[in-house]
Amino acid sequence: MSARQERTSGPARILISLLPGELRAAVLQEERLEELLILRDDRPRVLGNIYLGRVQEISTGLDAAFIDIGLSRPGLLPRGEAPGKKQLGHALSEGDVVTVKVVREASEDKGVRLTARIHNPPAGLDASASDADCPCLLVKGEDPLLALIARQNEIAAIFVDESSFSRDLRERLEAAEISSAEVKLDPDLRPLFEREGVEAQIEALLGPRVELPGGGSLLIEPVRTLTAIDVNLGAMATSGTAQNQALEVNLKAMTEIARQLRLRAVAGLIVIDCLEMKDRKARDQVVASLRLALKDDGQPCQVLGMSPSGLLEMTRRRAGPTLAELLTEPAGEEGSGRQRDAVTLAYEALRLALREAEAAPGSEILVKVPNRVVQVLQEGQVAKARALVEKRLGQGLQLECLENNPEKDGYAALPRLEVLAVQR
Repeated sequence: MSARQERTSGPARILISLLPGELRAAVLQEERLEELLILRDDRPRVLGNIYLGRVQEISTGLDAAFIDIGLSRPGLLPRGEAPGKKQLGHALSEGDVVTVKVVREASEDKGVRLTARIHNPPAGLDASASDADCPCLLVKGEDPLLALIARQNEIAAIFVDESSFSRDLRERLEAAEISSAEVKLDPDLRPLFEREGVEAQIEALLGPRVELPGGGSLLIEPVRTLTAIDVNLGAMATSGTAQNQALEVNLKAMTEIARQLRLRAVAGLIVIDCLEMKDRKARDQVVASLRLALKDDGQPCQVLGMSPSGLLEMTRRRAGPTLAELLTEPAGEEGSGRQRDAVTLAYEALRLALREAEAAPGSEILVKVPNRVVQVLQEGQVAKARALVEKRLGQGLQLECLENNPEKDGYAALPRLEVLAVQR
């Protein structure tokens, strides 16, 4: 029985779809996407990991140390997070070995943030550090998938499209005593996320505009230093005064903003430009509504007050790359826009191949992708994912290279891929 046939009106359903190098999990209430987790081997999560690192550089300007923990970029250890109570320069020197924990994930232009003040350290941590080479990982942080499952109040079922992982997940849930929800194997050839309407919802999350129920809309625009969210009245059909309309739209916006922040994995400083309300009580009501909507967020959030002009500031902890950072890359003049990266396009092509094969049994599957994507399909975990898809199909995929689009503003954009079922 498919996940679609198991719908319930109350408890959440969790869908988990896997290919080598990629895990995607979606939490659905009815057909509505409420949480999304995408883990990719090329963008590993390190929040909560404990490392044995080496001091690479002391920065007096930043009043911090750069620590080599074995990642592509060193982590930042502020003076206030260094071991002991002395000034950083006296506490650490270049070349010193230090045990640190990741408290903030890296962004596209910054490395991870670290602390050496580890509360309630795991048993045997000191012994592990004394025996380990430097730099190295000592302890892995919280499992993001188990954390997502644990956050759900009630789960109807968990559907997994890969048999060995479904067995492994049952054992992990039982060992962690997290959920008694049944883990069910979904063996259909057509991709689970597409069949359940999740792919279209993920596609919408990469766009800036979000429609609000009953009218009104949000415009979500990330920039380098913050994320700006604009609340628009639009064609909202409400009765009453303009101030009552503004309050109604702002309240609806707060619920949807909390959902969008979770799904898009937005973090850092967030500035919300609400519809202007002159009444202080109305502004306080909107702020309280946002705090309530964020109550069950998996990441710590801080909501500040709203100015008379309608500006509301908040922060959200960074637990990994944003959805846009994970699936896309900078494009256009000075990286002012974004487009799907080669790994994202490769996984998308494999899922489309499964869809086309299910729709046209017995056909050959022709995959037309840019040269960069062809290379990705032949390397590492993505090559293993391709081999698994070909095994499911009982045939090899036919690859054809597409040329990059002409350069514009000094950047050659990747064309969108094509996957076709060709009759033999």
